[in-house]
Order: sequence, then structure tokens, then C-alpha cells
Amino acid sequence: MKSIWNLPFIFGLVATLIGVALLMSQFIKKMTCTEQTEGVIRTAYEKRMGINIPYPEIAYKVNERAYTKPFSGSDKITAGDNVTVCYNPSNPKKFYVLEDNSNMVIVGVAFVIGGIVFMLIGYGLKRGLF
Repeated sequence: MKSIWNLPFIFGLVATLIGVALLMSQFIKKMTCTEQTEGVIRTAYEKRMGINIPYPEIAYKVNERAYTKPFSGSDKITAGDNVTVCYNPSNPKKFYVLEDNSNMVIVGVAFVIGGIVFMLIGYGLKRGLF
């Protein structure tokens, strides 16, 4: 019996595993970040080679403690926007923005579907179906 292992099959398997990992991380984040607070998107600056480089960051408070983190979410959310921050009560540094409709779930699903397609192609090539 021929082995099914070939480059397209292995590529598809890796892509499927990456997609599943992305989807699981999003699911876990949604399940563990159960508390909400208000936050604001603002512009922060990082100095590189003497030049101030602007980047978006999110600022929010949990139990009177302030948190700031770089924000790399949707382009529709800009500096000055007030947002709802869903955070993990046992670790407030883990959070997501409720209004952020970033494409991480879509990317995960695309990786899974694309990976399955490549695995089927690899299987078909090895079995002589193509």
C-alpha cells in the first residue's frame, strides 16, 4: 500500500493545524474574557533612530489599575474611539475588543478549508486520481 505522505498533503496538514490553532485561540479568548470595561484607542509613539513612530494603543482600567497595550485590530477603529474591552478577570492583560471585527476567524477558517483541499489533492495525486 502506498503512503499518502507527499508535499501537498503535508502542506495541507500543516495549514489545517494552523487554522485549527487560530480558531481555538479565538474560542478560548472568548470563553475566558468574561468581564467588560471601557477603553479608549489612542496614539502612542515609539522612538526609532531619533524619529517618533506613531502606533495605536488601547488604554483601559480594571480595579483602578491602568493597562495600555498596542492595538492592531480593525482599521475601522481609530484613535479617539471609545471601545468595550472584554478581559480575563484572572489576568486583565488578556483581552479583546468587542467592537473589533478583525478577520482572525475568517483567516482560521480559510486555513482549515485550504488545508483540507491541499490534503485531498495530495491524497489524489498519490493514489493516481489526477
